[in-house]
Order: sequence, then C-alpha cells, then structure tokens
Amino acid sequence: MACVYIIEFNDPNYYYIGSTSNLKRRIREHRSKMNKLNTILYKYLRENDYKISMLINCEGLNFKERVELENHCIIEMQPLLNDTHSFKEERLQKVKQYRKLFYQTDIQKQKQKEYKEKNRGAISMREKAYREKQNNRKIKCECGAIVHYTGISRHKKTKYHQRILAE
Repeated sequence: MACVYIIEFNDPNYYYIGSTSNLKRRIREHRSKMNKLNTILYKYLRENDYKISMLINCEGLNFKERVELENHCIIEMQPLLNDTHSFKEERLQKVKQYRKLFYQTDIQKQKQKEYKEKNRGAISMREKAYREKQNNRKIKCECGAIVHYTGISRHKKTKYHQRILAE
C-alpha cells in the first residue's frame, strides 16, 4: 500500500517520516538495515522501542506526488531523525540530465575521433601487440599435438587426432 509513513518512539520529539509504494516491504527493509547501518535513524531504532504506522494514504498517487507529499510532511513536522528531505525526484532528474549529456552520440563520436587522432601511434602499437599475442597463442590438444587456439575444433576432426585417441 502506497503511503507516507511515520516511525514513532516513546519520546514524542523523535520520529522519522518516509514514503513508500509498499509499506510491508519498507518495514522489512528498515528491520533488516537496523543492525547494518549507523545512521541516526538506525542507531535510534536499535536503542528504543518504536511503532511504524501510516500517516497518509497515497494510493493512486504517482512517485513524484508521493515524494512531494513526504517532503511537505518533513518540512511541516520537522522530524529530528530525518537526515535530509526526500530529494529523490531531484536526484532522478539530475541523473537523467547527466545521462542525456553523456550519451549524446554526436558528442561521444567527436570525443572518440579526437582521442583516436591524438593517440593514433599508441593505439596502433597496442593493436599490433594484441594481434601478435593472439596469433601466437597455441594450445596442447589431448592427443599431444600443439595447435593454434582457433584451429582446435578443426584439428579434433582430423584422422590423426582420432587415430591417436583410439590407440
């Protein structure tokens, strides 16, 4: 059930506000993180009795609306155990903008072209060394023959290989 929830303690000054699309799952997550994380909330959860309850039912609201409602509750109620406001939507927008800039094909192609022009000699040497290494890669077959790694399947079909294994 989507909602804005509150974690309350015996001390009325200390509480936490969060939002989720599934309250039961979120309660399990808080309990599993309780002994693993050292944030102010989880330290307080370990040391005190608490109760998790629904503050506002958000059924029918989308993610952005739910986060805005959570932020509104955090600003209005000023809980002491929330480290920060829930800026999930803002972070999501920043990531989308970054990805859009990073994956623009024209910019990437231009950067790759500049890199190749600038490092042409080094790239050529690296590719040549790789090809030489690959061309010289030989393996020993179960019949005892030394064969190039790309020709092992062809070698296994030869009469020589089959005769040696049959002996």
